Amino acid sequence: MERQLRPLIVRYGNLANPDGSALLCQGNTVVQACVFGPTEVTGNREKIDRAALFVIFKPKNLCNRMSSKQEFYESFLLKALESVICLDMHPRTSITVVIQEIQDDGCILSSALNASCAALLDAGIPMRSLITGIMFEITEQGDIFLDPDLEKSSEFQFKLIMALEGVNHNTVSLINEGNLTVDQIKKCLKIGRIASKEILSFYEESMKKRFLSS
Repeated sequence: MERQLRPLIVRYGNLANPDGSALLCQGNTVVQACVFGPTEVTGNREKIDRAALFVIFKPKNLCNRMSSKQEFYESFLLKALESVICLDMHPRTSITVVIQEIQDDGCILSSALNASCAALLDAGIPMRSLITGIMFEITEQGDIFLDPDLEKSSEFQFKLIMALEGVNHNTVSLINEGNLTVDQIKKCLKIGRIASKEILSFYEESMKKRFLSS
């Protein structure tokens, strides 16, 4: 069982036009996330009691931008981010999170969620808690690997991606690709909570460095 996250690097505010942005590297996976809003919204997109949240995922290969995988990614990210953003603080507005895949080395979806959280921090969007994305791959023999890269992907039969909120480290969204046992999922959750704390510490330290340097 491999339990180590790949190194994380982030650059906040690297884009001029969005209200917040973050370029995040998780190993050799690179994701750019940016946030627009809260901004005025009209018509049937307006919600009386809260902000309308939109998530756009842009794959590296633009020819596949309307693929079912893109919609699947957007649905996962939207559900995860909706669970932590204080949307009720900005009724009748919209918040849009745009994620651009730059390079995928095996953890694009979990990295996209981590980059989104970093961009929301940069934009100053109120959140009930931070959120983290964790990926596991599991061999046919049941061996569990945390955050493996593409070089090892041929060894695995199953995948598990989870989003954990940062207060109690509970799972708010989970994708299971393959027939995993309950025991395997429980083991992944246990390891995932430890990994989530590492990512939360990374957010904290990176934001400290950003403000100290400015």
